[in-house]
Order: sequence, then structure tokens, then C-alpha cells
Amino acid sequence: MNEINSKRLENYIQEAKKVLLETEMLSYSIKNHSIKTTLSEIVIPNLINFITYLEVKRFDRKEINFYIRQCLNELNEISEYNKQMMLLTSKYKIIKEEANLIVGLKQ
Repeated sequence: MNEINSKRLENYIQEAKKVLLETEMLSYSIKNHSIKTTLSEIVIPNLINFITYLEVKRFDRKEINFYIRQCLNELNEISEYNKQMMLLTSKYKIIKEEANLIVGLKQ
């Protein structure tokens, strides 16, 4: 990976970590138990796995795509019930789109 792509990946990982932090904070503050459980038991662990694969530069498309899709699938289900979830879901969609550009994920 050349220097430009490496820097781009590094910046991307930092942005993904910001979204992870936002998700964690939301999971602590949200009152709906079902949403809280979905965030803490499914979305957050999958995003952590997604970020970890990127940090160690294991660009196994199947695994990376699986983790981000799991996040999006769960967020899409709960976003109907909560406005904050809609905003968060859009950030996860941006993460997936950027991952498509950086590591060439397949839809």
C-alpha cells in the first residue's frame, strides 16, 4: 500500500473510531432497552471487528463486508423507532461507501 493510500486508510480508521465512540455513547444514554441491547451486543462488536481488520490491513473483503453489513442491517431495523438511530445509520452507510473506495468492498 503506497503512502497516500496508507494515510487515507489511517484517516478513515480514525473516522470509523469516532462513529464507534458515538455509538457507544448512544448505547449508554438511550432509554429503549431493545435498542440499547442491539447496539451493545451486535452493532458495537461488529464495528470493532470491522475496524480491527482494517487496522491490521487484513483486507479480506468477505469478512470486512460481513461486519459492516451486520451493523447496517441491525441499524436499519431499529432506525424506524428512533431519530438518533436514523442519523447514526447514515454515518454507517458513509463508512461502508468509504470502505468500498479504500479497500474495494463488493456490494
